[in-house]
Amino acid sequence: MSASGAAVLPEEQQVVRALTRAAAYRLLGGGWAYPALSRLEELARLADAAAVGSPIAPAFGAFASAARGADAEATAQEYVFLFDREARCPPYEGAWGDAPQLAGKPALLADIAGFYAAFGLEPSVTHPDAEDHIAPECEFMSALCLKEGYALAEGMSEALEVTREAQASFLSEHLGCWAEAFAGAVKEATPLPYYGALADLLIAW
Repeated sequence: MSASGAAVLPEEQQVVRALTRAAAYRLLGGGWAYPALSRLEELARLADAAAVGSPIAPAFGAFASAARGADAEATAQEYVFLFDREARCPPYEGAWGDAPQLAGKPALLADIAGFYAAFGLEPSVTHPDAEDHIAPECEFMSALCLKEGYALAEGMSEALEVTREAQASFLSEHLGCWAEAFAGAVKEATPLPYYGALADLLIAW
């Protein structure tokens, strides 16, 4: 039942589910971006909201606590150590799995860019050749989930099928192929609670 006492239709439940998934992917995308103080505070709020009713609520809760307790400067330094200057755990799909051995990085980036372009999204001009970064890949999934929710709400069956097929394809061909291995490497490489909790959340998700 809804708060008003009216029965919740299956379509409405599906819309809520799509929007909830969009928020979770937005959280993950933001978590793997550069950790400014304002971003950490926003991520903690997003994690609190995502935890409500979630089967992985403990993982969301642990990340929210870690984000609130994180020192922005220390977290930023760890970001550079892990992902930038030292690149202990490269946050790029092309560094994991079989992608570099098969068609090569240019073909990988072109394929990912094709997914983005098909839904009217463009890579950031400030981060060229970063289509396969973990953050934009998660943000792309968030956008697809939002489009799914809109298609459900508006009864757009063809658009709904397209967005769902795109999510399944992108997960099977890209994000789902390497995210867990990447998160596991982060867990092993950092003592910082923030990135440990974020890695646990990504694996749980």
